[in-house]
Amino acid sequence: MKSKQIGIDKLNTDLAKLYLKTLETPKQFDLGEQVYVVVKDVKDSEYIFVESDIGTGLIPKEQLLDDDKQIIVNVGETIPAFYVGSKNGDHHFTTVPNGNYAHLIIENAKIKKIPLIGKVETILESGYQVRIGDVLAFCPKSKLPGEVKKGENYLFIIIEYNKNNIIASHTDYLQIQKEEKRKELIEKLKVDSVITGKVKNFLKSGAILDLGYGIEGFVPLSEISYKRIEQPSEVLKIGTDVRAKVKEINWKEDRIILSVKELEKNPWLGTLPFNKGDVLDVKILQVLKNGLIVQLPERFHGFIPLKELNINKQKQLNKEFQKDQIIKAMITNIDKENQKITLSIRAAQEFYEQLEYQKYIENSQNDDSITLGSILFKE
Repeated sequence: MKSKQIGIDKLNTDLAKLYLKTLETPKQFDLGEQVYVVVKDVKDSEYIFVESDIGTGLIPKEQLLDDDKQIIVNVGETIPAFYVGSKNGDHHFTTVPNGNYAHLIIENAKIKKIPLIGKVETILESGYQVRIGDVLAFCPKSKLPGEVKKGENYLFIIIEYNKNNIIASHTDYLQIQKEEKRKELIEKLKVDSVITGKVKNFLKSGAILDLGYGIEGFVPLSEISYKRIEQPSEVLKIGTDVRAKVKEINWKEDRIILSVKELEKNPWLGTLPFNKGDVLDVKILQVLKNGLIVQLPERFHGFIPLKELNINKQKQLNKEFQKDQIIKAMITNIDKENQKITLSIRAAQEFYEQLEYQKYIENSQNDDSITLGSILFKE
């Protein structure tokens, strides 16, 4: 048998919920306050119906038409608007300062730095007369640079306000947008994220990328390419866009370290364009105390130790070898794991001597009058 108490408990619970709901303070908008509304219906001939935090509202349809009288918003879209009161149970909104609340909206927009759309109505020597809804404002030339045409629309920030003097600025709007975009970029930048930047400058130690909105990143020389390079210009070009991976971020020191090579295929993982034992023409990139750094085909780099240079004394090093000199050397070791290639001039010379000796033996079997000297010095 069911207890009658169960029904009473449910009744009491429902009554409690209704009572608590009556205690809730309904959300209210201040006159002239900017709010966000959702477009619900655009079929009416006079109004766009929207939904707000305080209920359904209306926006004059003419405010959301383009020059061809086409609707510029879609159902479901969220748009900014200003609250201008309620009448006959309907909440009214406007997208531009107009009517009795025009100056109140302008004042609120100045305080909260809300951008307003304005149309250039008159071009003056010192600036522009701009119509913002039902209100006329003045924009100095310095606050709207570039080629400006009558009838063009811009977004403005109100920087001075009284009922007889309203000063608007497009450059202040651009600065606010830049700061907002900078904040968005800072939030987006995380270690291991991928960013696109424009090559701005070269240093001996790497390249500077402009990431936008006053933020720069640094690509160390070792992070530009898997193949060893002497300077960034061997791979990068100033003014071009480059994708890079974020390696390190330190906002206290305003330092962002990037890597370009990590987004490229590692050539060491594939088949190399040479093998151990190959004798190659290589270019000297750097003369060191303990050997030579040389460039192989396809920008691979290798090292020739001092003992493999086939010279008698270390003092002869700078006399025998100079930067950009082309020499022959044999690959004696390829260490893919550590991405190192070792070469030898001595081994290359021994290789050619052996070839000449074999050639001598072959020729001597055919002609006993041929000597080793005649083969070696044959032109």
